[in-house]
Amino acid sequence: SSGINAEWPLRPGSPGNMVVVFTPTVPGEHIVNLTFDKQKVPATPVTLRVVPKANVGAVVVAGDGVRDGQVGKSAVFTIDTAAAGPGELDVKVKGPNNVIPVNPMEIGDGLFEVSYTPTEEGPHIVAVKFADQHVPGSAFSIHVTDDRSEPITYQMTEMSEPLPMAKWPNIYHDKPAEPLEVVTEDKKETSSSSSSSSSSSSKKSPPKSAS
Repeated sequence: SSGINAEWPLRPGSPGNMVVVFTPTVPGEHIVNLTFDKQKVPATPVTLRVVPKANVGAVVVAGDGVRDGQVGKSAVFTIDTAAAGPGELDVKVKGPNNVIPVNPMEIGDGLFEVSYTPTEEGPHIVAVKFADQHVPGSAFSIHVTDDRSEPITYQMTEMSEPLPMAKWPNIYHDKPAEPLEVVTEDKKETSSSSSSSSSSSSKKSPPKSAS
C-alpha cells in the first residue's frame, strides 16, 4: 500500500523448497509476487496484512491476583491491552508444585479478566506476555497463604470402670418447709414458769409418819 517495490532473494530450504525471508518496514497490505523461470507461480500474487508492532510497554496489569492469594479462594486481576496495538496474550500461573490453568476472558475492548484458584501454599509466579514479550512487571511473584482453620477432632475411648457419680446435697424437696417458731423473751419466761410449776406438782409429798 506504500507503493514501495522490493525484490527479495530466495534461499534453499528443505529438498524441493525455497525460502523467502523479508522484514516489513511499514504496516498495511503487502502484495507478494512469485515467479519461477520468469513465469508467475500459480496462486500468486499473495496479499499479506502487516500490522503495527505491538507496544508492550502500554499493557497495564492490575488487581489483587498479582499481589497475594489464599488457598481455595479465587484470585482475580485484569490486563488492559487497548493501547498496546495488536498482539497475542499469554498468561501462565505456576505454584510450588503445579501449574494452574487460566483462561483470559475479554470483558471489553482490549480489556481481559483473569482468575485462578491456588491449591497449595507458598510462592507462585504469574507470567503475562503480550506479542511474545513480558509486559511491565511480569513475571509477578505472589505469596499464597492457607488461612483455613484446622478441623477439631474428638477421640472417644472406652473406660474399664464407670466414673463415680458426684453426690450433691438435696437442697430441693417436695415436702413444704416446717414453719419456724420465733421465741420472744415473754414466751421464754412463761415457758420457764410453766415448766417449774409442772415440775413441782409432779413431785410426790413424803409419806406422813405415824404418830
